[in-house]
Amino acid sequence: MFTKFDLHTRNCVYRLPPIRKFVVESFDEISPTPEPEIEPEEEEPERSEEELLAEQLGLKLHIEVKKEEEESVHEEPPPEEPMEEVEEEPELVIEEEPDPFEDDDEVIRLYQYAPVGGVVYIDLLKLPPQPKQAKNWKIKPILTTGLERLSFIDFLESSNMSVDKDLTLEQTVSVNQPISGFKGNFGLTLPPGFIQQASRTPDMVPPIRVNIRMHDNVCMSNDVKVGRWDAENDVWRTDGVFDEQYDSETRVVSFKTIIFAPFAIFQDAHVNMPFQGWSLKPKGSNSVSFILSGAVAEIEVEIREDGLCRFVDAIHIEGEESATSRPKELNDIYGRWMNVLESFEVLKSHGISMFPNKQTHKFAEIATKPYDVEKFSYFQMALTATAMGYSSSKINTEISSEIVIQTAEFAGRNEETDLDWFLLCFQGDQIYKLAMTEDDWVEGLERMEGTEVHFNLPHFYEKEGFNETVNDRIINEPFEIVDSIYQWLMNTRVLVCS
Repeated sequence: MFTKFDLHTRNCVYRLPPIRKFVVESFDEISPTPEPEIEPEEEEPERSEEELLAEQLGLKLHIEVKKEEEESVHEEPPPEEPMEEVEEEPELVIEEEPDPFEDDDEVIRLYQYAPVGGVVYIDLLKLPPQPKQAKNWKIKPILTTGLERLSFIDFLESSNMSVDKDLTLEQTVSVNQPISGFKGNFGLTLPPGFIQQASRTPDMVPPIRVNIRMHDNVCMSNDVKVGRWDAENDVWRTDGVFDEQYDSETRVVSFKTIIFAPFAIFQDAHVNMPFQGWSLKPKGSNSVSFILSGAVAEIEVEIREDGLCRFVDAIHIEGEESATSRPKELNDIYGRWMNVLESFEVLKSHGISMFPNKQTHKFAEIATKPYDVEKFSYFQMALTATAMGYSSSKINTEISSEIVIQTAEFAGRNEETDLDWFLLCFQGDQIYKLAMTEDDWVEGLERMEGTEVHFNLPHFYEKEGFNETVNDRIINEPFEIVDSIYQWLMNTRVLVCS
């Protein structure tokens, strides 16, 4: 229904034009309007279907442009100009900077030797003037230059020290003194070649005998090396230091020197390599035990579900001797929980070296494995360590492209005596069970009949019919413990260093 005020409707009164009314008095007054001449309509040219369709859609076709495009397509392309041959630039090869001390045997390489015990500062200082008492007054000079260093040669001349007499210094070193860089000039600046000449001829300058007692929580080997800090080149050197000795009973490191400088004690960083064996086993339902046996020391690390670690002492059985001897130098930290990175630093500060580096193959006999396969194996073991046990295999040292480990099912078993150990092989991204055992292997890595090749260990244990407890533990394994186990395996690299 529409009203008269509906301006939008055709029936609206106000929308219709007004009707004009007029009266015609005579027809003569009205002149007839001439009819307009009708021009003949021009015949429209026939249009194509495309034009008609375009007109219906409200589009405008640019036929001329289209025709020009079609003509340009049929035209032959212009002949290509011959391109000038450009000589290829040689590939940029970045060469490593040569070691400026490569031929200097007196420089200590930190990838070969590890510092233990901290730093000892030895310097020759002049005593400041003592205060004088005058009645109720105490007279004391004010020094603005600080302590004054003495020249070693001037000190010898003023003290009339004989050649046969040694100056002995004693110091106790603990693990709380970190190794760091030093700046400045310590002691006397000697002319070039003086240290080498004085070392060969002790009669030239009487040396100083230095005795340093190592702390009880520092693990020491019989082969020690003493180095002095060269502030000019920022390296540790052994020239000017001779007659090094170590008494294991008194734990005293003794050496002679003719230089006043910071000193540090070093020992072989690969003394425990190659490892004698390793094992990674579940310990209860929410923790894992990692045992690493080196040539000198053996450690056991317990890793719990939140990723924290602690070092475990040897378990003593009544009436039996302990099969393994854990380092007594770790007595102060046994049982203390710490994060994984802190546990690495604790071992290093206590003189126990279990971590290889990029130069380890030069100083220890280790295996050669593809790095991607090695890294993949560590991650797969970390994912399943709360349910399955892993151990080193002698077969792994005899092959180069594959990785072989011993494996046993721990979940759902109360005793370790009934474990059924078998061999797992990692070949690229494939995992399969071997047909042979650790004792009857001769050559080759034949897959066991009735088993399949898998691409991760959780899928392997699920498809090969293992206990349901194994799969439940793997699914519910916290990511914190996975990360800590993976960090220990990656930093010790047990698959190539044992």
